[in-house]
Amino acid sequence: MGKGETFRPDVFAYSDYILLLKDWIDYLKSGKDGVSLRDIAKRAGVSPATISLALSGKRKFGRRTLEKLLMVMRFNMSEEKFVMHLYTISESEKPQERIEAMTKIERFREYRSSQKAEASIFKYLHYWPHVIIREMTHLKGFENDSEWIRKMFTSKLSSQKVDGALSFLYNSGLLKEKSNGEVALEDPYINCDGEVLRLSLLDFHRQMLALSSEVLVKEESDKRFIEGFTFAIEESKLAEVEKIMMEALDKVEKLEAKEKQGERVIHAYVGFTPLTKKSNASDDASEKDKKEAA
Repeated sequence: MGKGETFRPDVFAYSDYILLLKDWIDYLKSGKDGVSLRDIAKRAGVSPATISLALSGKRKFGRRTLEKLLMVMRFNMSEEKFVMHLYTISESEKPQERIEAMTKIERFREYRSSQKAEASIFKYLHYWPHVIIREMTHLKGFENDSEWIRKMFTSKLSSQKVDGALSFLYNSGLLKEKSNGEVALEDPYINCDGEVLRLSLLDFHRQMLALSSEVLVKEESDKRFIEGFTFAIEESKLAEVEKIMMEALDKVEKLEAKEKQGERVIHAYVGFTPLTKKSNASDDASEKDKKEAA
């Protein structure tokens, strides 16, 4: 590598496609050819201003624009596909598209090698029994036996699936067996920072809501709790609703922290979902008032 030349960035070590593009452009600039942003824009048939605004966060890259850039920026085919998946996770407005892109990212061997911790957490959240089995280690009388674990689930799981989940948890370090045979959590808290893992967490919540809907009709009423109501609200007050719910969840978390061992694993959740589109009546009224005032 020549004087002043930077190392080639490891594309698969990134979770933010904008940060990757910035580092990659710096890498190209430092090379023997000294490729500039203007050179890249010209080869791609894109305005330099468009690229600069997108890299600074003042506007978003269009999918076609990004594809043109990647074709002239000396990425190999696997790297181009990886960057486009990162783009979809960050920019797509369709949750299902983002989840599909996240799943495709995990299939890259280079990603699993470069980001072992993130890849493990992704896989951990991608299959809900992983989380429940890990929490089962806090149950009184827990037995490190796949058949005992299988019978503890309220939903039916095959022995093969339980064995596979246990194998993953031990191999990834999310569970650890002590010399005395006891099972311990290597790290009790899972860090979900980063776009990929935040989306993984969203997918996990989707799985748990589906699972909870099944348990709702199976479990006795005194063993479960669900309350809610449907109402209309100003969109500006949604943040206040979220704050109230988070305060309640924080109290539950503090209660959980005091418990060393339990008798059941439960999933506590709070949230709200929009059931209609935003009414534009208030916007129309404001526009009418402006016209009358003029």
